Amino acid sequence: MLRDAKGLTMEVLARAVGISPAYLALIEAGEREPDTAIRRALARALEITGWEGDA
Repeated sequence: MLRDAKGLTMEVLARAVGISPAYLALIEAGEREPDTAIRRALARALEITGWEGDA
């Protein structure tokens, strides 16, 4: 998982994105589909380059 590879805990990433760790857990488990703003924030926090937001 990219979050683990970056050395981020669920709590740290969730705070950086502005969501709860519980909601991040649901996203990671595939139980929730994040909206575009959350996807953008996750891409920034995880340093994913070239993310367009259209996916």
